[in-house]
Amino acid sequence: MYETVFCCGAGKFVSQGEWIHPDRVINSYEIIFLINGTVYITENGRQYQLKKNDLLILEPKLRHFGYKASNNTSFFWVHFTSIPKFEPEFKYQSIKEPYNLTLLFKQLMHYRSEKNNNEPLDYITRLILMECLSPNKQEHANQNGH
Repeated sequence: MYETVFCCGAGKFVSQGEWIHPDRVINSYEIIFLINGTVYITENGRQYQLKKNDLLILEPKLRHFGYKASNNTSFFWVHFTSIPKFEPEFKYQSIKEPYNLTLLFKQLMHYRSEKNNNEPLDYITRLILMECLSPNKQEHANQNGH
C-alpha cells in the first residue's frame, strides 16, 4: 500500500514570534505534525486548528493557507508523492501516543542530511504514514477539524 510513497522534502519548522502559513498550491502531499503552539490552516475551504500532537495530511493541487496567525509554533513536516493517488483514511487526527511518531520524524531529520541517498527518507516517510494511520494510535477529530 505504501510502496509508491516517495519523500520529496522534510524539515522541522520553528517560529519565533508571530507566523502564518503561506497561501499556496503544491504538487505533493504534506504531513504536518505539531510539536508546540497552534497552527490555523485552511485546505479546500475547510479550517483546521492544530495543537500539540495533532497531525494533518494536506493533499496535492488543493489550495491551503493560514487563516490566523500563530505564535511560537513548531512542527515537523514532510512532503511526499504517490502514484497511484494516496487516499488517507483520516486527514486530521490527534496522536494519543506521540513517542514513536516523534522518533520517526527525528530519524527523518537525521537521514535527510545524506544528500546522495533518498531511499532511507522514502522508507521513513512510509513508516510515518503507517504509524499515524494505524487505527489504534489515533484519536479521530470531529468533522470541523477541531
